[in-house]
Amino acid sequence: MREVIRDPAKTFRCPRCGAPVTYKGRGRRPVWCSARCRVEASIERRANEIVGVKPEVVKVVSPTTRLSDWEKERRQEIERSLDRDAVVEMVASRPDLLMDVLARVGEQGLSAPSGDRQILSGAMIRTARSVSPETVDHAITSPRRSHKRDVSEWVTLLDELTMQLATGLLYDRDLPTIDDPMRNLVDHYLRRVDGSKR
Repeated sequence: MREVIRDPAKTFRCPRCGAPVTYKGRGRRPVWCSARCRVEASIERRANEIVGVKPEVVKVVSPTTRLSDWEKERRQEIERSLDRDAVVEMVASRPDLLMDVLARVGEQGLSAPSGDRQILSGAMIRTARSVSPETVDHAITSPRRSHKRDVSEWVTLLDELTMQLATGLLYDRDLPTIDDPMRNLVDHYLRRVDGSKR
């Protein structure tokens, strides 16, 4: 198949005789320069079908379509050349890309079993230790500040958790993570309620 690129800024030539094709500014852009060329091309196509000659197909494309085809081919070429090792090397050598990956994982979470998430977390801590050991050790050994929350704060937090559970904002994949803390909370709450009734 032969492609003819039609650039609106340039003169388009008739695929049959090569004469310039004029466009009056309304409707579909014509392919042929005249009715004569259009009819002769049609007769030639029908004659070729009768005698069994394969016709030459001319595809008229706009420059933007041609460019998008080129872009697709270029993208496929890049994807073929980028294997797993090349991608890993690229991310490892550019801190900005690594930060983007970590931020995306933090936003979207990981759709992986809890065992895989624990392995990944351990690998991230080991990598952080090798990059900046003093920062990681300080973060792990520094005691967490705990303060007594006001009852209204707890009401707000529990309402927010309830709303996220009800609307699905807290994903199913995250439910096993909060399973044990929720059981502990309910157990301690029921013990306190039972104790106050006695």
